[in-house]
Amino acid sequence: MADLSPLQNVLDFVVLHQGIVIIVLALPPALLAYEYRRSLGAFLAKLPASHGAIGFPLGSLSDHFYGVLGNFLGLILALVGVLLAVKRPVSPTVGLTALTTACAHPGDDAVILFIHGWNGDPQGTWRQFPALACTDARLSSTAVIVVNYPTFMLRRNLRIAQIADFLQRSIEADPEWSKYRKVGVVAHSMGGLVAREMSLLETLSGRASRPVILIEMATPHEGANLARLAAALGIAEEQTEELRGGSSFLATLQTQWTQLTNRPKTSCFVGIHDVVVSEASALADCDQKLSFPEWGHTEVVKPMALSDTRYALPMSDVLNSLTAPR
Repeated sequence: MADLSPLQNVLDFVVLHQGIVIIVLALPPALLAYEYRRSLGAFLAKLPASHGAIGFPLGSLSDHFYGVLGNFLGLILALVGVLLAVKRPVSPTVGLTALTTACAHPGDDAVILFIHGWNGDPQGTWRQFPALACTDARLSSTAVIVVNYPTFMLRRNLRIAQIADFLQRSIEADPEWSKYRKVGVVAHSMGGLVAREMSLLETLSGRASRPVILIEMATPHEGANLARLAAALGIAEEQTEELRGGSSFLATLQTQWTQLTNRPKTSCFVGIHDVVVSEASALADCDQKLSFPEWGHTEVVKPMALSDTRYALPMSDVLNSLTAPR
């Protein structure tokens, strides 16, 4: 995972823990009110006798007024914190940038989206993959866009359907998007499930499914080895519930995908040394299937050259789909 800026980490924590932050902010007024009552009362009690007639009532009044005010503010902030903890009115995607253009050319009429998986990021997941696509002469009329989204605790821990909605909205808000006639998607691991959810959202919104090809690299269609996944990616196993084999999410997605009309063609790839996603899970519900005789879960999407089979084979399917008449 690429390092996040301190500001991004702070923003992520505040958004994820809005209620806790507000409750913590409620503590200083209450503590200050208590200290004010204690110290001011002691100070006024030491006033000379000539001020006694004034000091006593002022001390009592200040003790009461400021004490009540401070405790009232503390209580209000605490209640606001509880409401935020429950309601979370601030979107967990606030402040995030979803789309980064790796390369584009004048007159592009097609685009390839790279969608990373759990605990991934545009650089760490793909390494040279998008850059190789940018140097591929066969893609001279195709833009390459790398997708980024939050996938773990400090990046707000969105569910797969929420990630898909966030990315879909980001795409629709991009004024350049309407010029692309064809869309190819290259997705790794959970990114393939996100891409399928995005296709479903497009259909539900009344639009035809835009992607013509979906390349899924080591995508857990039937679930992943959660213990291995947690160990490989440094996350808690509880956070991977949606990727558990037999989960309600995967069952629903599989049913909806099967029923989806005009769905994009799917080409699925997996390395035989993948201990996170089994070959059966990675190749389930796919139109074309291929198992690499090597590579593990993360290495399978890190080609080193245009001739590398990890690039050549999936991108051959992308090229055939983008250039085929629709």
